[in-house]
Amino acid sequence: MEPVKFVALDRDDLEVVSTHLQDALVKVADVMWRPQEKRLVVALSRFDWLSAEGTKPELRRCRAALRFESVECLEAELADLGPSWPAAVRPIHVDDTTDARG
Repeated sequence: MEPVKFVALDRDDLEVVSTHLQDALVKVADVMWRPQEKRLVVALSRFDWLSAEGTKPELRRCRAALRFESVECLEAELADLGPSWPAAVRPIHVDDTTDARG
């Protein structure tokens, strides 16, 4: 798994960050507001969809940090913090094109 690090400065950048955060796990205790710095930091366990979708699929998670900060414009950064580990399950999504009732 290749670590990710993105800085998002516009809507397109935020879509990339959002894609990498799909199915991330977050604990309330891992959401930190730092008022003196006007910064929000969220520690999370990111599901690695790139590894899960490859030619040799692996289910993996990685600890990552998401930071939002405001000066003249909103800036977001996503960065993996360390090695990944095997994930127990692959997140399941209901196909929006089919009726969820069967």
